[in-house]
Amino acid sequence: MKRLIRPLLYTLVVLFALLFIGVYKYSPYLLMELHAASHTPPPIDPDMTEEEYWTIEKLSESVYAIGELSWYQKNWHYLIIGEDSAVLFDVGTGRFPIRSTVEKLTDKPIIALPSHLHYDHVGNLKEFEDVRMIDIPSVRKLANENTLHLDRYSHLGFIDQLSREPINIHKWIMDLGKIDLGDRELSIVSIPGHTDDSIALYDPKNNYLFTGDTIHRGTIIALLPGSSRSGYIRSMKRLTILYGARQPTLLGGHAAAEDGKRVPAMDWEVVGLLQSKIKSAEHDKTEYQGDLPRVLNISEGIEFHTGFDWSNQ
Repeated sequence: MKRLIRPLLYTLVVLFALLFIGVYKYSPYLLMELHAASHTPPPIDPDMTEEEYWTIEKLSESVYAIGELSWYQKNWHYLIIGEDSAVLFDVGTGRFPIRSTVEKLTDKPIIALPSHLHYDHVGNLKEFEDVRMIDIPSVRKLANENTLHLDRYSHLGFIDQLSREPINIHKWIMDLGKIDLGDRELSIVSIPGHTDDSIALYDPKNNYLFTGDTIHRGTIIALLPGSSRSGYIRSMKRLTILYGARQPTLLGGHAAAEDGKRVPAMDWEVVGLLQSKIKSAEHDKTEYQGDLPRVLNISEGIEFHTGFDWSNQ
């Protein structure tokens, strides 16, 4: 009997270890599935008009912020207008069309550019013929030639019961590539952290840096599939090297709940605070508050939420 028990115990230990490793490795995916199972997206007033849904704020003579504030995530998208063309940086969830709203602000040809591939930033890409995309391996592997087929966890639309659709890419843009608007060029910068496909967009005319979900007011999330704290540290260092001397105004992809209709503009110092506080907490985990999520207070109105070592790829 003893000869049977010992192999059985070894087998159980191995199976438990494999189960633990599997749960640990796939924890970001399990968290998303558990969240989706317990989450019901809040309803939108069926009588709401497109004009009521979108909030428009003029930031300069050539830049508008377009707020999706009727949606619970308080998204902000940005229209940067040049002499020959315009860029729409992020296009919304797809709950309401956005193109007709944009065309009331400019008659220039519109280039649609998502800050990353999550559903609340790509939902209306189908409205645009000229869609640009960062050309990096993690995005290319989702593409069949110039059609992008997002998988469940690069899109995450299942959380809010939004379906995935193929994305037709007009042009791929390399990291540090440019978009020529006629009177100026906008620069695209790869900044992994929130996701590995996240980018920022720099407008030299207005000295604005559009940062999507990598830097925004409210809760910055770094515990999703593809999130990385070490990526954040490297990306903040990179932004400092590229733009530290100019210290542009940061314009994020979401507002904090207490912001109301205020555009989520931030001072440049947030870049340095993110880098230094994440780096310090990686050496002393007691600086994080809570277990899951682990929370860092970055500055007033900005928190950083992360997980365990699987959020540090």
